[in-house]
Amino acid sequence: MVRLIQFVLASYTLWFVFSQSDLPGWWKIRDNLIDRFTGLAAFLFCPICSGFWCSLIMSVLLPIDYLERASFVAKAAGCFSQALVGAAGVFFLDLLVARIERR
Repeated sequence: MVRLIQFVLASYTLWFVFSQSDLPGWWKIRDNLIDRFTGLAAFLFCPICSGFWCSLIMSVLLPIDYLERASFVAKAAGCFSQALVGAAGVFFLDLLVARIERR
C-alpha cells in the first residue's frame, strides 16, 4: 500500500512539474510547444491525459516488484495497468487540490 501511495504521489509530482510548474527554463519550453502545436495545451493541462504518460514514465522508473521475473508482455501489461492507476490518482489528487484551493 505504501508503494502505491509513493507511486501516485511521484506521478502527481511529475505531472505537476510537467504541466503547471514555473521552473526556470521549463515554462518557456512548455509555452513555445503550446504556441507551435495548438492541441497540445488541452493535453498538457488535462490531469488524466498527461497524468497517464507521467505515470507510465514513473512505472518504468519504479518497476513493479512481483514482475521481476515475468516476460516482456507481462511487464508491459503491468506498466500499462500501473499507469492507468497513476492517471486516476493524479486526477483525484488534482480534484482534491482544486477543492482545497477554492476554500
